[in-house]
Amino acid sequence: RYTLLRRIGNPADNASWREFAGLYEPVVYRLARRFGLQDADARDLTQDVLAAVMDAIRRWEPDAERGRFRTWLFALVRNKTIDAMRRRR
Repeated sequence: RYTLLRRIGNPADNASWREFAGLYEPVVYRLARRFGLQDADARDLTQDVLAAVMDAIRRWEPDAERGRFRTWLFALVRNKTIDAMRRRR
């Protein structure tokens, strides 16, 4: 929801972050597992992705041409997974 995404832009709004994490942490974890990461690595990546969202959300603006938030989140998970796999090699 756009309103939730706006609220998590305020780092002091802990309730919004808990709601956001409750919704998206399982999504990010499943994507990481689907991309081939083991459980512990997928959990670490999930935390990295959530931290990246926290850093970037204040600058994120909805843009129909660039896609939805979930599209951006999927790309973030994919890119961080690729980075993690490169580091493991």
